[in-house]
Amino acid sequence: SNRQMNILTTVDAVHDRVAQVNSLATRVNEDTNATMRSMRAIKASQESVKEEIRELTKTLKQLKEGTERLEDELHHSHGQIANMQDQHQATQRTVVEENEALRSVRADLDALASGQAELRSILSSAPWV
Repeated sequence: SNRQMNILTTVDAVHDRVAQVNSLATRVNEDTNATMRSMRAIKASQESVKEEIRELTKTLKQLKEGTERLEDELHHSHGQIANMQDQHQATQRTVVEENEALRSVRADLDALASGQAELRSILSSAPWV
């Protein structure tokens, strides 16, 4: 009877231990499931980040190409501006030369007018008039 009591006590203790192990196993399963869910969420998040990186890389490439085009256009514009400046300077030189030619013509006309006046004066006081 004492032996039966020891066996029953041992069986109860084993049942208690089994219940504790089962409880721990349940918690481990719950933790494992939660960990798996977290890992799936992290993986989905990683995929989302990878997609964003691909989009940003594409945008960056487009910006780089756009910048290169703008630099080419700017370089071309600088060439055009330099040509226009050269043309402007040539035009200015032509205007200066034409102004000098006009001054010379004016001086010749003034001399001619003066000569004509002198000639009239001489002719009007000529003895045969």
